[in-house]
Amino acid sequence: IIFDPWEQERFRFSGFHAPELFASKLDRVLAAAPEMVAAGKLFSERENPKGYLLLGRSYLKAQATMDARDALSRARKLAKRQNDEVLAQMAEIQTAISWALEGNG
Repeated sequence: IIFDPWEQERFRFSGFHAPELFASKLDRVLAAAPEMVAAGKLFSERENPKGYLLLGRSYLKAQATMDARDALSRARKLAKRQNDEVLAQMAEIQTAISWALEGNG
């Protein structure tokens, strides 16, 4: 289990039988860490569509596509509520990328 600096769970891994697979997953988390921390900072201030967008993008970097789509969906909904069409569209594009990464796009 990996937590952000505000003690929110961000990643949970289990079921690895080979150390190399676990190490590669940790490398992906390391690559996603800067955006994850930035998102956590935004969430510490208030629920924020940009925070969910950053969270979704960091999950994409870690190849956690289902978590990415959940965060991006929240980003889109909050952005639409705030009439931020640009951010809502960015979330939709990132969602499409998540499906393409799985071969469904």
